[in-house]
Amino acid sequence: MLDYELIDYGKGLKFERFGSKKLIRPEGSVQKQPKNPIFSWKEDSACRSQGTRHFEWDPPLEPWVIEYDGLKLELRVTNSKNIGVFPEQEANWQWLAKKVQPGMKILNLFAYTGAATMICARAGAEVCHVDASKGAVRWASDNAKLSGLGEMPIRWIVEDAMAFLRREATRGRTYDGVILDPPPFGKADADNFLFKRDIGELLGACKRVLPEHPKLFLLNSYAMNLEPEDLRDLVARHFKGEKIETGELKVGDLALSTYARF
Repeated sequence: MLDYELIDYGKGLKFERFGSKKLIRPEGSVQKQPKNPIFSWKEDSACRSQGTRHFEWDPPLEPWVIEYDGLKLELRVTNSKNIGVFPEQEANWQWLAKKVQPGMKILNLFAYTGAATMICARAGAEVCHVDASKGAVRWASDNAKLSGLGEMPIRWIVEDAMAFLRREATRGRTYDGVILDPPPFGKADADNFLFKRDIGELLGACKRVLPEHPKLFLLNSYAMNLEPEDLRDLVARHFKGEKIETGELKVGDLALSTYARF
């Protein structure tokens, strides 16, 4: 299990423990009353909004490491409020560990700091890890080295996901499965990504680098007001005949994202 605990939440905040550190972070979707008064929370650092999509930590923290199933994940406070891991993804990691088979070729898009990449590589897959952020790709590579997986067959690619898919399709390169974890909003070079506007085009581009019946497909979404059934419909339009499993990813009783996978 991930060395993590959701201690309390409410009034737009989460109080969490990641390994040895206790953090307060904004979470706009939770407006209920917390179990305990916020003034009683004893944090190591608190993240506060400094404008649109920019956050600061008080006090700043040096990087620290937590573990998941023998893997090491370095965490860092950043001005995006994210720290290098999304705890609710543990359910998807467990699913991947069961489904990935030796010799598979897996494409991980919007791959962030590499937890899913390492899980697939450790299961024997060849993994192509793609993220538009150079810093995130370096961070993921560092995590793989920390976890003793630095020599595994992983390609580390800094590129916009759609641009990469177009290039791979042109080259005729294919994969056995795709992991797709796009943000609600993203920016790469001069291009903006909006989930609700662009997800259909992105799924179509994924299909062009997959066989008729992929061995594995996972779409995760943090887009607000998008139900699991909506994701199923999106995926089913492009992958007809597949038995698609959908649901919400939760930490305790707090739902944070939705998924569709087969």
